[in-house]
Amino acid sequence: MSIRPDIRFPPELPISAHAAEITTALRNHPVIIVCGDTGSGKTTQLPKIALAAGRGQRELIGCTQPRRLAALAMAHRVAEEFGQTPGGVVGYQHRFDKKLSRDSVIKFMTDGILLAETRRDRLFRAYDTLIIDEAHERSLNIDFLLGILKRVLARRRDLKLIISSATLDVQRFSEFFNNAPILSVPGRLYPIETRWRPPDEADDPDLPRQIANACDKLMAEGPGDILVFLPGERDIRDAAETLTGRRLPNTEIIPLLASLPAGEQQRAFRLSSNRRIILSTNVAETSVTLPGIRYVIDSGLARLSRYNARTQVQRLQIEPISQASANQRQGRCGRLAPGICIRLYDEDDFRKRDPFTPPEIVRSSLSGVILTMLDLALGDIESFPFIDPPSPAMIRDGYRQLDLLGALESPPSPTSDAEVSDSVPPTLSALGRRLARLPLDPALARILFAAHHEKVLADALIVVAAMECDDPRRRPIEKQAEADKLHARFLTPLSDFAATLRLWRWYHEQTAGASQSRARRLCKDNFLSYPRMRDWIDLRGQLERLCTELQLDVTSASGGDNGLHRALLTGLLGNLGKRDPEIGDYRGARGIRFSIFPGSGLAKLKEAKPALPDRTKPSTASRRPNVLSRDWILAGELVETSRLFARTAACIDPSWIEPIAKRFCKSSYHSPSWDERRGFVRVRERVTLFGLVLVEGRTRDYSRIEPAEARAIFIREGLIAGAFPKPVPPFLRDNLARIRTLLDAEEKTRQHGALFDPETAFAFYDTRLPPELCSAADLRRWLREHADAANTLTMTEADLPPVRDLSQMYPDAVTLSGNRLALTYRNAPGETDDGITCTVPAAILPLVAAWRSEWLVPGLLDEKLRWMIHVLPTRYRRLLQPIDETLSMCRSYLQPGQGSLNEAFSDALYTARNIRVPTDYWNEDAVPDHLRMRFVVQDETGRELGSGRNIALLVKLFAPRNEGASATVRTPDLRWQKDGLTQWDFGALPAQIDAGKAGWSLIHYPALVNAGDTASLRLFATSAEAAAAHDKGVCRLIAIALGKEWKRVTQPPSLPFDVAAYLKQLDMSAESLGKELGRAALRETFTEGRPPIRDAETFQERLAAERGRLHGVHLARTRLTVAILHAARDVERDLLAATLPTETQEDLTEQLAWLIFPGFAESILSARLQHLPRYLEACRIRIQRAQGNPQGDLRKLNDLQPLWQRYTDFIALDEPPRHDPVQLTEYRWQIEELRVSLFAQELRTPAPVSPKRLDALWRQVLLP
Repeated sequence: MSIRPDIRFPPELPISAHAAEITTALRNHPVIIVCGDTGSGKTTQLPKIALAAGRGQRELIGCTQPRRLAALAMAHRVAEEFGQTPGGVVGYQHRFDKKLSRDSVIKFMTDGILLAETRRDRLFRAYDTLIIDEAHERSLNIDFLLGILKRVLARRRDLKLIISSATLDVQRFSEFFNNAPILSVPGRLYPIETRWRPPDEADDPDLPRQIANACDKLMAEGPGDILVFLPGERDIRDAAETLTGRRLPNTEIIPLLASLPAGEQQRAFRLSSNRRIILSTNVAETSVTLPGIRYVIDSGLARLSRYNARTQVQRLQIEPISQASANQRQGRCGRLAPGICIRLYDEDDFRKRDPFTPPEIVRSSLSGVILTMLDLALGDIESFPFIDPPSPAMIRDGYRQLDLLGALESPPSPTSDAEVSDSVPPTLSALGRRLARLPLDPALARILFAAHHEKVLADALIVVAAMECDDPRRRPIEKQAEADKLHARFLTPLSDFAATLRLWRWYHEQTAGASQSRARRLCKDNFLSYPRMRDWIDLRGQLERLCTELQLDVTSASGGDNGLHRALLTGLLGNLGKRDPEIGDYRGARGIRFSIFPGSGLAKLKEAKPALPDRTKPSTASRRPNVLSRDWILAGELVETSRLFARTAACIDPSWIEPIAKRFCKSSYHSPSWDERRGFVRVRERVTLFGLVLVEGRTRDYSRIEPAEARAIFIREGLIAGAFPKPVPPFLRDNLARIRTLLDAEEKTRQHGALFDPETAFAFYDTRLPPELCSAADLRRWLREHADAANTLTMTEADLPPVRDLSQMYPDAVTLSGNRLALTYRNAPGETDDGITCTVPAAILPLVAAWRSEWLVPGLLDEKLRWMIHVLPTRYRRLLQPIDETLSMCRSYLQPGQGSLNEAFSDALYTARNIRVPTDYWNEDAVPDHLRMRFVVQDETGRELGSGRNIALLVKLFAPRNEGASATVRTPDLRWQKDGLTQWDFGALPAQIDAGKAGWSLIHYPALVNAGDTASLRLFATSAEAAAAHDKGVCRLIAIALGKEWKRVTQPPSLPFDVAAYLKQLDMSAESLGKELGRAALRETFTEGRPPIRDAETFQERLAAERGRLHGVHLARTRLTVAILHAARDVERDLLAATLPTETQEDLTEQLAWLIFPGFAESILSARLQHLPRYLEACRIRIQRAQGNPQGDLRKLNDLQPLWQRYTDFIALDEPPRHDPVQLTEYRWQIEELRVSLFAQELRTPAPVSPKRLDALWRQVLLP
């Protein structure tokens, strides 16, 4: 430069008075520290002082600024003082623009530009003087530059460094630079009064009310503007609403936010005739100087960004400010006149606060710093000279993030803080070197390289540029609803990144070929910031140029939205979220929980539902829904304010994650099992990433993971358990048959492990099979390659000894009337199929019900009998000792399969030991499961219908509904299953038959059955049921043989009018009575009291011999029945007319109902029917006497009632206990005789009767 500019220092700036002092210090020291308040002129005059001191002769004087706008503004200001424009003596450079020339001496730049220059100029040889301005901000770049400069100064003696700040921990900086001199430049401050106004704990007012009250106090002090410091935009909005609501006269409420467009920010820099109340964040603390401020209200709060290395979340929490920040805020009001600062906290609170705000390097992610250091070979970060070294945890996190991006060749593996300093720092991978070439956060740079691979770099450049820039969408406090409505057109329900692309495309469509003024107007009308839109466009262009230099395809766009989001996922793996269906928020990496930011399209728009699959298309076409769901999302950033929010979120397909994050996924395996169909050991895999489950229950080949364990499972399940896929090798088929025989014997005898030891079989195979053999395919291949291998694998009796024959004691099937039913055995206490299981077709359930299955099989009968003795009360068990001897004696008296086991065993005990044990003690439901037969019911196709141990219930549920008596037994043997019989042409009927084999005989009883117009032949389970049915069946064949004679016998009798009327009351008619009398006469004539007819010869003889008696028997029974009905009608008439005690009347009514009922003329045998007139006469006499002596009747009734009640209770039981039915019938009629004896003794009884005799008879009923 040939002509030096004229250097003048404005006298109104405080620093001008110290120019000579600063010049001297700069010439004598390599580093000086200038500390001065905002407004003292440091930023504009220090470059000029350096120039006046002779610096900038051959190299530049560089001055860094934390922000681009400050660098531009200062360049214009200093150039203007030289009477020039930027590009001459004074130039500037930032990310998007550069104005420098050969004549430039002073260069203003962002600190990021100077840091980037270290890549090609490690010692800053382009500069002889560097000024680090606003060092108090302690940003990452500033601390990093100061550490680099400390090293550079040791190698460049000619380099001068000036550190400038408004407020600074000067002593620490001086010590860091070898006790560099400190020069203080005082500001132009008037006295400031500090007032402490902490919130009133009693009222606990909110912050807006505190501010409004403080404003009222200050407005009473005099004219002047008020600057209010608040922590965030929401607080500014609330305070503005509160102040506006108070309608303060001649007052303007002005918000000041960094996010506001420049035009709105300028309102805070323009004086007004009205009083201004400026509501600002900490942007007004040091970065700008506002005119007209006389008063300050300090909330004592600010939003401070802190990075949590454990959760990798950037917190933006409201925190108390430091003392240095509080003093800086206070200094805003003493520049024009004496000021007042109201602090909304007390003085003790102020003294307890940190002296200075923590530097950014101790509260930010270090991934970018570490990447730069590794790229520039600046050594490991642990030994780098930082003023405030970051913690080991923050360093480890930085390495982890770079490793996650694939930027490291070898990831670090320290396990504790102590190991960090000893571990060897990793080196950058080829990708890491390329990432360092882009001036972006490493995660964003990684997205661009992934987008190149996915062929979506054109869209990714737009999205990444947007993520790096400030959001251009504006939300003015007074027009938020209107702004949100206009911005909603860009939102999408699945992706905020797609919304970013929408905004970009809309803006370029609207501004294509438009002037700058029209673009500005478009932005203003749509609540967009034009400068931020320009920054976005410029950054996208710069990134495109850099990507082109790296030979990336910046035009590729064929990957679509899925490709774009996969590229984003590559750089943002730590920002995944899986929706919690119960709460609705998201689980994130490392245990965090977060919600979608309310302004996101995912939060504002309704989630699209997946389209229903088209059933006409192949199934593969509908495996995945047509739209993504919000179950998995990806966040551009996670920021914690009032809570943790995902900002700029998008729905993703979880299947994308594992391929991208494969190296960081953790797999755990559970439930290894043998796959019989495919012949290998499979295991369930659970894949997680940072604690989030990506895959649950995926099937894997276990031999690839744990071959030794897989081989053991293969041997145990495939070779020993027999779950081998077909075709089964011959040696294995033989071995399994030998093993099955032993296992079946163990199940039958309930001796688990006594006959077969799986470990012996395992050792057999383990010593003969090669170690790498783990599956059926491996075995088959090995057998093909080794021809003699099968011989060595065949088990012999020496390997597994044979078992004795158990077919008699534990049969494999039961044959019932020609039906073979399989029996299976299982020794599994507690399981539903423990014991014996009999498989039964539903069609023959009644047949099986007739089988006395409680006898089980011979091999288990002794155990059941032993249990039956064991559950008896002690008084019985003591008498039955020794048990073994008792059981041995009882066996000779038992006929297995004949009748009830309980009754048979009770009789055997009585015979062997003379001890009568009531069968009530043996409840079948209390028997252990393995001592009760279990039944599985199947339909005709073999499908299981149900199972259980209660055969009666199974019959009720699943047996077919068949005509005829329910007690009959279905059998495929046609000899005992005949219908339509009209004559005896089917041979002789044995009294009983052996219908099958169930370990022992199964006795059934053939009998004829009345089938209406014909007779049928059936089998019965009990002899009593067979006898009752057979009598009726024989009578039916006799009736058919009688022909017309039978029809005459069944004609309706001639009845008196009163008897006919009484019949109607009984729901009977002359026709039904005639048929009853005919059937009764037929029975009385041919079968009653006679031996049963069981062959044709006896049938014909009986018919011929008794046929002549039929008419007389029928006539006599008819007359007796008419007389009985006449007497019953008289008793009922007297009963209705008499006045009797209620108990007496009810008892007589019940007695009459038990004597006279529909069917009585047929069902009551002739020997009993002849006594009914006497019983009815006794009723008539009782009615007469009870009217005269009701108390006497009640006394007698009290003696009778218990005897009668026990009879009615007994016959009402669904399953009455063992009893003698003949004696039970006798007891019933003896009750009638007792009534005669009690109430009409003069009628006399055929034999003596009394309550005592009835008690004795009842005992005989229950103990046959």
